Amino acid sequence: MNKEDIYSLLGINSKTSAEVVKKAFREFARSHHPDFFPDDKNREERFKRVTSAYQNWKLLQKTVGEIARIGGAYHADRHDSGFKPWGFSCRA
Repeated sequence: MNKEDIYSLLGINSKTSAEVVKKAFREFARSHHPDFFPDDKNREERFKRVTSAYQNWKLLQKTVGEIARIGGAYHADRHDSGFKPWGFSCRA
């Protein structure tokens, strides 16, 4: 399946905040939901495409957040703990 860009599908700037993306998607969903327009197949297909793109965007946002959280924790642990994994001595 072709992965489409949520920004272009919703007609918003790619530099916009997550809150604006969520708001734009909610407004789109209200005006295109198949339950409100059961006989409009074009609207239903567009709704499916935008919903799929939105789900992909949400997953990407979550993944980026997790990477930042883990990376920050790793960075802090590595430089603040004083742990030296290869510092050992041996007496015979």
